[in-house]
Amino acid sequence: MDSIVKKIETASDLEFISDVLHDAVFSFEGILDCPERREFQLTCFRILDEIYERKIIMPFVYKEKHMRKKCILRFFNVEKIEKKINANIEWYSIVNITYKVPKIIVRTEGCIDLVVSSKYLSGFMEDCDEIIQNSLGYSDISFGVRLQQIQQGRRGRPAQLYGGRGQRGGRGQTPAIDKR
Repeated sequence: MDSIVKKIETASDLEFISDVLHDAVFSFEGILDCPERREFQLTCFRILDEIYERKIIMPFVYKEKHMRKKCILRFFNVEKIEKKINANIEWYSIVNITYKVPKIIVRTEGCIDLVVSSKYLSGFMEDCDEIIQNSLGYSDISFGVRLQQIQQGRRGRPAQLYGGRGQRGGRGQTPAIDKR
């Protein structure tokens, strides 16, 4: 499991960080505003690929809980920070982070928006050593189909996507699933 340490100096650097931190969660206490040093820091927990719990909800639909890694996002030369809070909840989930001169905008799922004003991009994101086996109130829903079932169909017979027994439409023109 590799740790990420990334300087943020360009919009493409921030785009990479935005992708890494998509669905990362943070608490209100994880927002540190230091006006005397002109810094902004956000401590969050990003999703790792490792799954620690997986439940089948319906055929081919899974509820997964992923491991999370603590990381710190920090910006320098900050002139002003605006916090727009729409709802007070325990954990906020990051949707994306964008840069529109002179503002760095951290968007969440509608509960809080952070706007960091800075004349230029300067900062970094760094993973910490702490890994937690806690979804922090979030789960992922995934849809999975086994390739073998698609290739063989039910009960080992070849799958029929067009035509088949018990189907209306006559000449096999309507998509159908083999119900044998």
